[in-house]
Amino acid sequence: MKLADFLSARPNVQWQPVRQVGVRYAVCKCMPELTGLKPPWDIGSLRKTRTRLADAGATLQGLAVRHRLHEGVMQALKIPIEQRNKA
Repeated sequence: MKLADFLSARPNVQWQPVRQVGVRYAVCKCMPELTGLKPPWDIGSLRKTRTRLADAGATLQGLAVRHRLHEGVMQALKIPIEQRNKA
């Protein structure tokens, strides 16, 4: 089993206890508005995020994404099942 944490793409207070508690892997949301970098599909931005995490003692294991399509799905999940089935 790999122990991972959801970390911001920029160093902050969440990053400090990573090594102390034995977390070696991270999942990040790397969108430009959060990182100040280009989108995560830009190899330079991805490398910079990966290097930042490596300096903190974690390996970038995955990227968290949020797309407009997901917002519609999440809204549908919030509707009680009785109402969803009436359509």
